[in-house]
Amino acid sequence: MTENKDVEIKKLRMYARQQLIDGWTQDILDNGCIMIVGVGALSML
Repeated sequence: MTENKDVEIKKLRMYARQQLIDGWTQDILDNGCIMIVGVGALSML
């Protein structure tokens, strides 16, 4: 198998449960990003 095929199979297994949910689109999460704001307060704990 090619490397791309192995990666695709791994992703299918990883997200198998989510695929059972109607309307779930993993692509939106894969293409998203996260911004963390205010980490300075965490360093004071």
